[in-house]
Amino acid sequence: MNTDRLNYLNIGLMLASCLAAFVFPFELFLFAYAVFGPLHYLTEISWLEKKGYFAEKKIHIWLLVVLCVAVFAVYFIAGLESYAPLLILAAFVIAYVMQMKERASAWMGAVGIITILAILFIGYKPAQNVQDIAALLIPTIIHVFIFTGAFILVGSLKSKSKSGYLSLAVFIACAVSFFLPIQGGAISEGLRPIYASFTDLNIVLLNFFAPNRTWSLSDVFGSAAGIAVMRFIAFAYTYHYLNWFSKTNVIRWHDIPRSRMLFILALWVLSVALYAQDYSLGLKALFFLSLLHVFLEFPLNFRTFRTIFQELSLMVR
Repeated sequence: MNTDRLNYLNIGLMLASCLAAFVFPFELFLFAYAVFGPLHYLTEISWLEKKGYFAEKKIHIWLLVVLCVAVFAVYFIAGLESYAPLLILAAFVIAYVMQMKERASAWMGAVGIITILAILFIGYKPAQNVQDIAALLIPTIIHVFIFTGAFILVGSLKSKSKSGYLSLAVFIACAVSFFLPIQGGAISEGLRPIYASFTDLNIVLLNFFAPNRTWSLSDVFGSAAGIAVMRFIAFAYTYHYLNWFSKTNVIRWHDIPRSRMLFILALWVLSVALYAQDYSLGLKALFFLSLLHVFLEFPLNFRTFRTIFQELSLMVR
């Protein structure tokens, strides 16, 4: 499949995700997260391993794994949840340094930045928005929407294709469209308890759009703003997964030993079965894997933004 065909395919996937998100946002998200999500985590981690995690030294990836384990642990230890933002930001800083050649000064700088962050988070309480961005938005919306948009942009800049720029425009237009006053999209009563584990994300996003109002669960499920935010979340996650699978023949994540592919498929079937049996059980069982794939992608994210800046610099010369 050539570049233009792939871009037009992705435009179609964006529009389909957008339409579905308008009609049944809660149902779409829950389905995509349970069915597409686990297969995405497993195949992307496998692909990143094949690419050396886009780090100068592959062994450094263990620093991100350790921090991911630490984040996973603090979420399940009462009273330690407040350390999650610090650990996620520390992983972000380390992932940036991992992109550099072996420089002692860079690693010393990273230690210094992490030390300052530790002092701020432990000795002082940062603004709630800062904590929300670090602990909730980086692993979720920033990962599935901002970074996906960056991947679309870097592909367009490198290929210099009109279809690529068009796909980026459609991606942005779809996201903006959810804030049009269009009725519908309410959740069924039976799905409210299932979606309850995700409502913190909705409330954080609602607070960013209207910080002077106190938002409740009833707003998440029934208000016009709550439905708009849910449509955006459903679109961002669904297209994020579909975008990954649409590029199979480009990035070749499926070029792995047969035994590994069978192992991945077996884990995926087991994961979907867990969600089907008990959604909350599936969330707990897959939480670490979902968080790990976000952490392991950080070096690629930084490399992508560096490439964007390089391509833009060449364009303005």
